Amino acid sequence: MPENKNCGNTPGERIRWARFETGLDIVDVARKAGLCPGTISRIENGRAQTVEIETLRKLAPILKQTIAFLGCFDLLPESTLAERIRKARLIHGLTKSELAAKIGTNEKTVRLWERGRCSPTEKSMKILVPYLKNLKLH
Repeated sequence: MPENKNCGNTPGERIRWARFETGLDIVDVARKAGLCPGTISRIENGRAQTVEIETLRKLAPILKQTIAFLGCFDLLPESTLAERIRKARLIHGLTKSELAAKIGTNEKTVRLWERGRCSPTEKSMKILVPYLKNLKLH
């Protein structure tokens, strides 16, 4: 996380902070990311319910920040295995289907793990370990 503690605790606040740090206006960011300026404005003003991983992927290199920072994923809890799996997936900038493909399962299984309805098999857990390492980011 950047040294400046005033960067915010929501994706909108952090995206606005990063945009100011790079000296870009909303139109510049939108154009470079291939997004609508209204989308950036809604995110920054907290009117977007969520910010999709795909949007964060577009914004991160432009704003010179990580997906984890912009999405506030460093602030997510990780006290249960379900929370750790979700946090690891998001910090690595993966959708459920992308994580599923990387570990050889399906999206529904990842969703069930993240909801704590079932646990990964021993084989899946071995593949997940590198993603779960060093989660404590805050």
